[in-house]
Amino acid sequence: MIAAGLAIGCGPTPQYTCAQDDQCRLSGEEDGACIAGECAYPDPSCDSTLRYPDLARPEFAGACVPIPGSTGSTSQPPDTSSTSTAPETGTTGSSTETVGSTATGNPTTSTGPAPGCEVVRIDGGDAHTCALSGGDVWCWGLNDNLQLGFEGPSTSVPMRVPLARGAVTGLGIIGDDHGCAVVGDDEIWCWGEQNNTNVDGVSGPGPLPPTRLDINSPHHLSAGENFSCAALTPNVTCWGDTFWGQTGTVGGTGFNSILAGVEVDLLVSGGLHSCVRTASAGTLRCWGSDDHGQLGRGTTVTGRPNPQPDPMPPVGLPGSVDAVELGSALSCVLVEGRTWCWGRETSEQLLSAGTSSTPVSLDAVPDATEVSVGGQFVCVRTDAGTVHCWGSNGDGQSDPLSPRTGDGVLDTTLALSSVLGAQPVARALGTGEAHACMLTDDAVICWGRNDDGQLGDQAVSATVARVSLPGCE
Repeated sequence: MIAAGLAIGCGPTPQYTCAQDDQCRLSGEEDGACIAGECAYPDPSCDSTLRYPDLARPEFAGACVPIPGSTGSTSQPPDTSSTSTAPETGTTGSSTETVGSTATGNPTTSTGPAPGCEVVRIDGGDAHTCALSGGDVWCWGLNDNLQLGFEGPSTSVPMRVPLARGAVTGLGIIGDDHGCAVVGDDEIWCWGEQNNTNVDGVSGPGPLPPTRLDINSPHHLSAGENFSCAALTPNVTCWGDTFWGQTGTVGGTGFNSILAGVEVDLLVSGGLHSCVRTASAGTLRCWGSDDHGQLGRGTTVTGRPNPQPDPMPPVGLPGSVDAVELGSALSCVLVEGRTWCWGRETSEQLLSAGTSSTPVSLDAVPDATEVSVGGQFVCVRTDAGTVHCWGSNGDGQSDPLSPRTGDGVLDTTLALSSVLGAQPVARALGTGEAHACMLTDDAVICWGRNDDGQLGDQAVSATVARVSLPGCE
């Protein structure tokens, strides 16, 4: 028997939005059933023997699944005529060619967040994307390692990560296949593919559903390739793989604390390295892998293991840092609107300056206000909301109008305007391995690689899609 009050705790959390029965499995329990887009679980006290969990949407939560034609308060079907706040149907497979697929309870198409719904963060992993909106985390794309937060097929339709409804206050930038979120004021929950304890800090390898960690009160989170970090009030704590020094130590397991007593106001992680910005002076301190000079210390680049677990500042930056983003072996910052990058160059990410272990001033876009680093490309956003990208473009991640062509800094907004028929004005960016997304005032737009549905569910062209992100309550 599954009680109606399925509380959040350590271990598997039931998925509630679904497209098919196999998305409603609970470890060690009977399989649930997908009914009206919601998971329901066995409860013999219901006439139908099935009950929706408390973690379902409010109009479903805790109710018995009705028998067709029945009446009664607890056995009545929830009102499905109103607009829902979670997707009721999801596509399976890796294609997003289903133009106009619905992601709300009404049979209508949404081209972005509902009025009053503010998407506050978006970012991409290897082949999936997640957004924080209305206190919920929504993810779409590849799901072979539970990176969408539940057992089920890959999908181009946003699905809500099963965390406390509307209680998420922060989203850790997702790693390749895992992510973390702050729930409430002081809880850390992580999910996805675990290698070297990078999800929960304690378990062996394998995918994990959303799991609460035994650390509290984070104010920033980040996720790298096989490790995670949280900025706490007294220190920065990291967990996961230690081979490259990315957790602030080499060797050992569990949680490792560094930077004791240092107040930080920004924490970011790349493939195998991390940086923090100090709150007092706006300076960086970075640690982890330095095999391609991505820590910016001016050391000889060898391409071989060079773990550097002690947080130290890059050399040669002209002032305090306004923004910082890290890629797999590349680091970029903004200083007074100018872009500085260092690390490995494979596809002109350093605008042909070559791999460098010291920061390089890029003559890119002089008035940048945000920088985002993908797998082998870089994008910046200006005050006016235009987006410019450079580096790899094999999947249209820099210029969706002309994949595999173009050198130097490309006007990505101009290319998107040609595809969309109107000029989007970006207010935030997020990048994945070979795709990118922007938030506008009324839409989420993604472009680039789309082999696993990571662009979203409303294909505009082969390389551009809008995302039907369900509205916030």
